[in-house]
Amino acid sequence: MAIVINGSGTVTGLSVGGLPDGIVDEGTLANSSVVTAKLNDDAVTNAKIANDAITEHELAGGAVVTAAINDDAVTGAKVAAGAVIQVVQAVQTSTTTISTTGSWQAVGLEAAITPSATSSKILITVTGSQYNDTNDQTAGATIFRDSTNLGHASTGFMPTYINWGNGGGDDLQVACGVTYLDSPSTTSATTYSVKAYTDKNNYRWNGIRDAKAVIVLMEIAG
Repeated sequence: MAIVINGSGTVTGLSVGGLPDGIVDEGTLANSSVVTAKLNDDAVTNAKIANDAITEHELAGGAVVTAAINDDAVTGAKVAAGAVIQVVQAVQTSTTTISTTGSWQAVGLEAAITPSATSSKILITVTGSQYNDTNDQTAGATIFRDSTNLGHASTGFMPTYINWGNGGGDDLQVACGVTYLDSPSTTSATTYSVKAYTDKNNYRWNGIRDAKAVIVLMEIAG
């Protein structure tokens, strides 16, 4: 069929694929002309998204649907700094009793996360409770990243630290919590756990009756 330029401004006679590669550029496309239905499943890959390209202002309501995005296409490098990339939570309902050992001991509350970029930060939030029924007891809890204690450089404690000294503090129950922003600098699976230390027996983590202890990990784009 011959190609005909009509007086109405239309072109007829073109077959599918009739335009040379590269002939349709950004300026040729009308605003809002590319809609979800025109994208093949998995059409948007990581290579097609510029670093820091995605902000809340770039997305129209309902613009991006799951079928149009390739698996693993949006990584931390593609998201503007400060955006939340993923959230992981673990909940503990049991009580853990810690005895004197001179070392940090796991209390059974932990969660693992795999950062999508080495520049990502992990915001850790822990809430729980501690119970003591021994006088003159110094005890408390901290957060470990794998085998690294993220607590104070000298004491090793996080703000969940409690000192029951001075001859009192028998049968004491205290709610506690801590928030910490970590920079693991890795894209490998990373485990954050709560560990406790006590200089006397009968320290109990999550010791308030019927309580829940919770750890939440949020990956923040760097």
